[in-house]
Amino acid sequence: MIKYLFMNGCSHTAPGNGLRDNKDTWTFLLSKKYPLLYDNHLKNMSQWNGAVSGSSNKRIWRTTIDWILKNEDKLKETLFIIQWTYVYRTENYIERDKEYNWEKCYFSYDDEWEYVADESWKCILTLQSLFKNMGLKYVMFEGEIDGNAPDGYKSLSWDSRYVKYIDMKYFFKDGIMNTAGDRKTECGHANEEANKEWSEKLYNFLQGVGYERTSKTRKSKRINIKGRNSRKTNFRPHGRFR
Repeated sequence: MIKYLFMNGCSHTAPGNGLRDNKDTWTFLLSKKYPLLYDNHLKNMSQWNGAVSGSSNKRIWRTTIDWILKNEDKLKETLFIIQWTYVYRTENYIERDKEYNWEKCYFSYDDEWEYVADESWKCILTLQSLFKNMGLKYVMFEGEIDGNAPDGYKSLSWDSRYVKYIDMKYFFKDGIMNTAGDRKTECGHANEEANKEWSEKLYNFLQGVGYERTSKTRKSKRINIKGRNSRKTNFRPHGRFR
């Protein structure tokens, strides 16, 4: 049963980014498909959405694992949706305040794209392995396939030697920005119409994986036979009881 939804990514998954209302985001629209998630999304958005604008794949990997370690009692009832971002972003640890010891930074433009992309694939593979080893429900996708961020930083390289180890059953090879096309906000993110379409696409993918929406359990009828409660069945015995 899916009771909780944990999402992580960059600005394509974080609330806001030019939309008039957070209820227009694909994250909110998707949560409405799962009745038990709806109230959790409204009441605890900061707890269930770890996405931050400008986030790197290293941060997405690190903070998802941190959330897993801190919420062991919820893991079997949680669906993880991980959006990967542009590969030239990274982060460094610095001694500062305990809450902000990680600093956003970038690989050098001189670094080869394939090398930089491989660093992101390592994050993806290790998180995939953790999900599988722990038997957790998850799906992954890219914010933009074959795309470039406004600063020129590229998306993942699908020619990487690591791709053959990705379980594509759980990796939706489509991106919200690929779906959006020209339907963007003033700050360059998917607009309301594109967010709605993306939520439908992702929901259909989840259904294909087998993550059905939770429905209320029907109460079975019971009949009393010789003082015992048993489920009513259509069983018709042959011959006579003795």
